[in-house]
Order: sequence, then structure tokens, then C-alpha cells
Amino acid sequence: MNNQPQPPESPQPMPPAPQSAPMSAPPMQQQPVMLPQMPVKKGLSKGALWGIIGGSVGFLLLIIVIVVVLLLNMGPSKEDYRQAVSWMNDESSKLNSLQYSSVRNPEAYKETVNSAIKSRDELNDKLSKSKIMHDKAVKEAYDKYKKAYDVAKPEMEGLSQYVEVYSEVRKKCDNVFYLGHISKKPDEVDKEVSQKYGDCTSLMQKLSKSNNSNVANFGKEWSDYYTSLKKYYVEYARAYTSGNFSARPRRPIEPSTTGYTLITNASRKVTDSGMDRYYNDFSSVVNQKLTALR
Repeated sequence: MNNQPQPPESPQPMPPAPQSAPMSAPPMQQQPVMLPQMPVKKGLSKGALWGIIGGSVGFLLLIIVIVVVLLLNMGPSKEDYRQAVSWMNDESSKLNSLQYSSVRNPEAYKETVNSAIKSRDELNDKLSKSKIMHDKAVKEAYDKYKKAYDVAKPEMEGLSQYVEVYSEVRKKCDNVFYLGHISKKPDEVDKEVSQKYGDCTSLMQKLSKSNNSNVANFGKEWSDYYTSLKKYYVEYARAYTSGNFSARPRRPIEPSTTGYTLITNASRKVTDSGMDRYYNDFSSVVNQKLTALR
């Protein structure tokens, strides 16, 4: 059995041949990376800083101005009209008291006049600053009244002075009469007239220097009149004593302006100014505006 042929032996696998390790490349030298440089920030210049501050302040002021303008241009409220009506109602009684004041008490009348003017000036000041003036119709009515008041005011201020002149003239010039020129000599008449009319002529000379043109003209007219009147008396006495009656002079004519007409003329100018009429028109407009808001 040993002579039987044996199957050939299977060839043994050959171990894989060892692979040669790859040759490693020589290490490359690392180059430094250049990073981009950022620009260095510099501080703001003083000019730029002040420009920013100025711009901010200017912008803030602009906002404030806009707010103020909006507030000022807001239409008047019902309370604004009610307040104006209340002011006018309180003041009107003071001004109307002028017509009930007696001119025979100059000091009391002067106090009443000055109080009335002060009260009206205060009213005008409050009205002019009131929001009701933002209404066109109200403003137009007020402007017409105020223009008339500015014309009337100097005459109103003169009233107290005219009353004082009226009172002084009544005391020193009224009821002064002289009849001695019929029977006395010229030199005696000259002396007596100077004595009798002395206080009156001195008053008129003082009035002629007044800062009030109406009073100054009044004083000058009457001062000239009394000078002419004295001359008349003396010349009349001279003609009478000489028996030359044809030489008797003509008596001078008294001036038309008196202490009382100073008062009435001023009162007429106040009326002619239209102050009361325009004031009533203005008051009506304000009351109508108030009624419309109720």
C-alpha cells in the first residue's frame, strides 16, 4: 500500500513579501503667515467733537422751538374766553364810574380818572397776552379798539388836569367885577385893577407855561385878555374924566375857551375816538366765541 502513489502535496502559501516602507519626504519648513494689519483708530478731533455737540444741541433746540410754536398756535379754549369775559366785566364798572364823578371835587375826580386809566391799561395788557388773540376775528376787533384807546387815552389823562384848572379858575377869576373906571382917575384905576385881578392874572400866566398844550393855550388867551381888560379900564377912565366920551375904548371880547369847556372838549374827543364803540364790538365778538363753545 505504500507503493501507491501519493497525491502531491499542496504547495504552502508563501508569506507575502514585506513591502518596503515608502520613503518619507523631508519635512517642509513652515513659512510665517502675514496677517493683514488693522488701521489704528484715532480719537476725534476737537473740531469734530464740537460739531457733534453743536449739532445735537441745535437739533434739541429745534424740537423745543417746534413744540413751543405748536403750543402757541393752539386755538383758544372755552376757559380762555371765559377768563377774558370775566376780566372785561370786572373792569368796565371802574371806567364807567368816570361819568358819575363830580368835577367839583378835583382831587377825588383826579383819583378816579387815574384809577380808571390804570385799570384799563392792565386789562389791555392781559387781553393782548391771552390765547384768544390767536383767533383772527378776535384779534381784528381788539386791534380796532386798541387803536381808538390810544387816541382817547391822552384826553382821558388830561381830564384830571382840566378839572383842577376849572376849580382854580372858579376860585380866583369868577365873580370878579370892577366898576371904578367910571368915576376914578386913570392911575387909580390902573392900581385897583392890578390888585383886584392880581390872583387871576397870576394864575393865567402860570397856566400859560403848562406842558399840556390845551392848558397853555387857555392860560395865554386869558392872560392876554386880562391885559387888554386892564388897558380898557384905564383908557375908559381917561376918556370919562376928560369928558371925551367919543374916545371911550371898546371892551375886549372874552375868550371862548373856559375851564369847563376844557373838560367838555376832552370828553368829546374821547367819544369821537370811538373807543367805547370798538370796545363793545370787541366784547361782543369774545362773548359770541364763548357761546359757540358751550
